[in-house]
Amino acid sequence: MCETAREESGGKVSILGYVAGDEIMLPSDIKFPAGFSFAFVFVLKDGSGKFKPTFEIRDSSGNNIIPLQPLSELVKPLGKAANILVNIPMLVVPSFGTYSITMSIEGVSYTRKLTIKPQ
Repeated sequence: MCETAREESGGKVSILGYVAGDEIMLPSDIKFPAGFSFAFVFVLKDGSGKFKPTFEIRDSSGNNIIPLQPLSELVKPLGKAANILVNIPMLVVPSFGTYSITMSIEGVSYTRKLTIKPQ
């Protein structure tokens, strides 16, 4: 997770504002709903072929923050890693809390939690 990510030549990814854990802090007096730039980088190492990934974000009650979105078709060569970058120019959240970020590929879901806390 980071503020923004950009694909570079040679399979490189430039990342700005990397979030090392699964928490970010916002000012305690922030007015909700609140928005900020955020990006997710997924690295796929196994498998090969053409895939149609999807992406969504839900709050802890299961409400859609970003409804299920199809991503660009992914062509993954055998023996090589593939990157999926999801840049969200304005991620709007309704409150502090824990959010589920899910990417699915061919029926297999990968979920990561993001907790937004007051400073």
